[in-house]
Amino acid sequence: IINNEHDNGHIDPNMEISSSPSPNALSGIIITWPIVEAYVDLESTISAAQTCRALHQTIIDPNTLKVKVSHFAVCSYPSAPTSPLAPLSESDRNHWKASAERIPHFVSRALNAIHFPSLYRLDLDFPLTKRRNASGHAEIIEDVCNCSFPIFVTNLAYASNLEQLQLNASRFMAIERSGQLEGLYENFGSNLSKCKKLKEIELINSGVGRSSNDWLYSVALLRALLPTLEKRRKDLHTLDIYLAGTPSDPLHERYLSTRGIDTALDFFVRVLSLERLTTLGISITDSNSHLSALIEAAMQLSSNVEIRKPTFINSLRISFTRVGTLGRNDISPELRIAAPLLDFFSQCDNLKNVFLEMPSECWDGGENIQALSNLLRNKVEITSLTISFSCCPDRNGKILGLLADFLVQSNSNNVALSRFSIFGILNADKSDVDGLKLLLDDAGMSCTKYLLRESSIVGRTNVMIVEYSRER
Repeated sequence: IINNEHDNGHIDPNMEISSSPSPNALSGIIITWPIVEAYVDLESTISAAQTCRALHQTIIDPNTLKVKVSHFAVCSYPSAPTSPLAPLSESDRNHWKASAERIPHFVSRALNAIHFPSLYRLDLDFPLTKRRNASGHAEIIEDVCNCSFPIFVTNLAYASNLEQLQLNASRFMAIERSGQLEGLYENFGSNLSKCKKLKEIELINSGVGRSSNDWLYSVALLRALLPTLEKRRKDLHTLDIYLAGTPSDPLHERYLSTRGIDTALDFFVRVLSLERLTTLGISITDSNSHLSALIEAAMQLSSNVEIRKPTFINSLRISFTRVGTLGRNDISPELRIAAPLLDFFSQCDNLKNVFLEMPSECWDGGENIQALSNLLRNKVEITSLTISFSCCPDRNGKILGLLADFLVQSNSNNVALSRFSIFGILNADKSDVDGLKLLLDDAGMSCTKYLLRESSIVGRTNVMIVEYSRER
């Protein structure tokens, strides 16, 4: 249906109506459609608008003749195995084929057809599509900067009811170096800040460059979020951000840095100032400067008593992974420790899900272990705990000691842990590991993964994976 276009190349949802319902069915259709529409995609909604006049009047906006939908999603589908252990079969590849990948300019035509004031949820990606040229060969259509993204940015100004936005900007990194998107990013940030009902943001600001395999992120896109974070400081309750690598727009980043502007620091300061935040996810790949900026933001806000801290967080995810060749000394020496960041979140008394993954140098040291202990102490609602210590040595048994204290605390408060996972603890005392395993068994949890490796120190072992879960 979405591909059924007129000569002008645009979708026409105001097509011929096939039938009209009886008067008794009219009220039922109008009442039930909003419930049904929550589970229907755009193509099916347009098809439904053609079935009867009542649905047509309900679905099509009379002024713009655009389709009123509460949600629209263009997801990213894998064309290659997501991991060596889980290769895609031919049937899997066929299953993952979506209209956005099969139909040229699907995203731009769909965005033009949507009545944006009706949107509550928008999940947007910009997959590449292919079409046959005159010689019969397939050519890839770059639909990001030419059509789709400008249309999205323009219409976003009218999304007055938008509550959830998921934006995958990974495709942008391939063309960012040419500077085509800086103006669009600025307009995107301005229009997004007008969405007064916005409560959830998920942004993938990382991707691979066109001529290399380096991970990149956009400084201009990160800066475009600042007005929204400032205006929606008391409204946003969910934020997930994915950052990686080096700037895809180095000239813009150099221009800002010469004027003393640190975009990453400004961004994290505003993120940690969101007063009503309940879910926070920060994933960083191959970018030590971002981790340094995050820790610096926590240090600045901790010393500022006038700023209200996000004490309502119940789901916390801080993930830093290395896939390149970054060394241990790449993080600023004064910001290697994780203590300021952990102390900042220790004020969140409602924590239920905690995921922490940071470099070993961030964990190493007594003050970091004490800060982690403070974070976990008296958090009686935590039901899921995952911590990667990234091969940090357990000096004097303090790491396993604080984890044992946490399990004792959970058991004494009758907290039913659903997941407990730890990774990468070196030179741990074998008796401490056995004690931790006994506490998990006593809690009624089942071991799903357990891997220890021999240490060079007698009586010690390297804890690679200890993962327990509770059967539902």
